[in-house]
Amino acid sequence: MKAGFHQDYPASPERLWQVFGQPDYPHRKYAAQGITAYCVRQFDVSADRISLDLERTLAVPVERIPHFVQRFVHPEQVLHYVSHWHRDAGGHCSFDLKILLPGLPVSIEGRGELRQSAANASRLSIDFDIRVPVPLLGGKIEKLLAGFIEKSFRDDHAFTLQYLAEAG
Repeated sequence: MKAGFHQDYPASPERLWQVFGQPDYPHRKYAAQGITAYCVRQFDVSADRISLDLERTLAVPVERIPHFVQRFVHPEQVLHYVSHWHRDAGGHCSFDLKILLPGLPVSIEGRGELRQSAANASRLSIDFDIRVPVPLLGGKIEKLLAGFIEKSFRDDHAFTLQYLAEAG
């Protein structure tokens, strides 16, 4: 299943590159979202690359998961995020993201870009390929995961807007 999202920011790609490259950014983002069970395994930043390898444990309220998915879900699910951002000499930013769910037959990969959309404004766009090769139920699970991913990206966007406002 394909899913795509766009987020608009009142900041240039250069400013967002600075924000996303701050060592405290992932920690502040997760704290603001009430997420405490996570580990930043790698966070490397240079003038043209940002690499993040993060693992988080998600408490899954099984009673809130559709019955047809419950047999695949653990009460605590580990999510492993691996992202790589690249910036070229012209300031164009692109990135790839993998979300791994160890032990589950799920593949989530995203590719995106961050572009100047107006003076002092940017648009982040990302396209996901979500695959759950489970007969009969895979499509339903993919739609459910797409909804969770969209919510997560909305939460990340809201935090980044707040971060930008506070940083001035």
